[in-house]
Parts: sequence; structure tokens; C-alpha cells
Amino acid sequence: MNVCLKEHSENIVKVLDTADSSSLLFIGQKGSATYLDSQLCTESTFQWDLCSDVQRRLGACRKRRQNSCSVTDAVYLGVSGHYCLSTTNRALHFMRASPGAQWETFRLAELPTVPTCLASSFHSMNKDKNCQLFIGDHKGNIHILTFFYSSTMLFSRKYSLKTQIIRFIDLNLHESYVKWKTIAKVHSDLVNKLEYISPRNLLFSSSCLDVQKNLVSQDLHVSRMNIFHHPQGITCFDTSHQLDKIVSGSKDFLIRIWEIGCCSKAITMLFGHKAVIADVRFHSQGTVVSVCKEGEVRIWSLDSCECLQRFLVRLPTITFPCTFGNSTLHVVPHNDKRILITLKKVSMDLNTEECSKNEDAVIK
Repeated sequence: MNVCLKEHSENIVKVLDTADSSSLLFIGQKGSATYLDSQLCTESTFQWDLCSDVQRRLGACRKRRQNSCSVTDAVYLGVSGHYCLSTTNRALHFMRASPGAQWETFRLAELPTVPTCLASSFHSMNKDKNCQLFIGDHKGNIHILTFFYSSTMLFSRKYSLKTQIIRFIDLNLHESYVKWKTIAKVHSDLVNKLEYISPRNLLFSSSCLDVQKNLVSQDLHVSRMNIFHHPQGITCFDTSHQLDKIVSGSKDFLIRIWEIGCCSKAITMLFGHKAVIADVRFHSQGTVVSVCKEGEVRIWSLDSCECLQRFLVRLPTITFPCTFGNSTLHVVPHNDKRILITLKKVSMDLNTEECSKNEDAVIK
């Protein structure tokens, strides 16, 4: 099997698809942004200074690459040409995205809570043609930033070549460009992941530490909440508007398929993993890809509920025990034969077409 392997300078938090479909943007935990081509060869690398003014005055960011805060998530705001980073210093960083040149245009600082995960939406058929940024935080709240003129300007802009830093308490000065809304206490603990289905105006959120509300869907039109619950906890999930389904992983080693509109009971379960499910994604049409904490990757058929392919991943550059976690899997757009697997500082690109149906491939 042909496997592309890439080592990074720091732990990878998120892999983003950009406007150039042949390039992937890898976001590092300490602020690196690396563009890689289809062969995982580096096109360009940027290192962002994420320190706040207070941290800089205290001398916490004097050394190169020593951001005292960490990136918690990243999302691409395609219509605006920006991507957004959320960080532990209670800030959102809006970066102009281009493989040739990048700069931080805006920074929304001094948020009331720590942003932990992000999602975005832009629906061209929406009469308002606005862009929404969804933000989960460490207290279980979900915030919605609605940009009215995202294709031209995210916030009110002062003429300057420097990054414009906007304090949260001054956000009302930009009300003609952006609106902030908070949905309080959706979960009782940290929000791990957000996904939004634009045509149905449904927002999905998960919290691994919230025993009562592991996975929640909300209809933002009517403020109605549905809870997809499993007693052993939902560890990861993915949604598909085309299939009208949700796939979730759990601590009981099982994968469950749900109808989007029915949260009372899963319609089917997939058996085979022998460890906690770390991540799961809808893959090509009619298939699901999953990975457990021990690095076993499986591709499943939604029609037959059978395992079509199985890969056992052993990353050669990591000597400590591999424990796979959230955001491990990335399905490459426009190519349903590729699966990107990332663990800490190592990324691996697998071509599933080169592995036969009955082969158990050990990737070393």
C-alpha cells in the first residue's frame, strides 16, 4: 500500500480544506500554519504570534515559538477568505488565507470564556447571504457570530496595516457588521465538537464530560433541543445532510447510526472494534470510516453494516504508546479514496483503493 507520511514541528490540532482543493492547511497547537500539497509536501509555513498584550508585558512570549497559549480549534471561513483560530487565552484570531502570503486581519480578544471548538456556515441561497461562526466554550455554552458582509469585511475596519484587536466588550461598536448571540448551558461541561447543517438550520454539539447530554441537536429556528443519549457516553460523531444520518462512536467500542430527526434510538450498530472509538467520519457515499484508540481503522458499508476494509496503524516515529483521539480522521474532499490520519506530530495519507477487501493492512 502506498502511504505518504509527514512529520510536523508541533502537535496538529486541525486539518482544513482551503479554496485550493489540492492544498490542505495543517494548524499546529502553538500557532503554526502549514500548507501541504496532495503528496504531503510542504508548500509554505507560517508561525503566528498568539500572545495577548498582557502576556507580552509579563514576558511570557519572549522566546521564538513559545506561545504561552494553545490553539483549541480552527475553521475555514471560505466566503471571507479567512480562517479562524480559537485559543486558550480567550481569543479568536482571523487570518487571511493564502499559500503565498498570510496576515492576521482581526483579533477578537478578552472573550468571557475559553473557546474550545468551532464550526462555520455560509449558505449562498440564504437571502441574507451572511456567514455564521459557531463557538463552543469550556462552560458548555454555544455562541454564534453572524457576519453580515463576510465576503467584503468581517468587522468595522480602521485603516491600518496592523492586526485590528477588538475587545469583546467593544463588540457593540461593530453591530452594523456582526451580531453576537449566546445559547447558555447547552452542556454541563466543555463542548468538544460542533457541526451545523445549513439547509435544516440544525446545530449539533457534543460534550464527552456531560453524562446527561452527550450529543445535542438544536433547531435554531424554534429553539428546540433533542438529546442523542447513550449511558456509556458518545465520544465522537459526524453528520451527513445528504444521507440524513448521524454516526457516533462510544466507550462501549460500538458505532451507532442515527436518523437526524430521531434521537430516541439508533437505527443500527456496527460491531468489530476492540477499543474506545476515537473518531468517526462519513466517507464516500454509503460508507463510514472509524478509528479506535488503539489505531485500528475500519471502513464500513451502511447498506450491509459489514466491515469492508481494515487497517492497523503503527506510526514509526512515535515510541510511546499510541492513543488516538478526536480530530484524528480527515476525509479529503473530491477524492473518496483518501483518508488522512493525524496523531500528535505525524500525519499519514492512506489510499484505500490500493488495499483489497479482505486484507488486514498493518501500516508501520
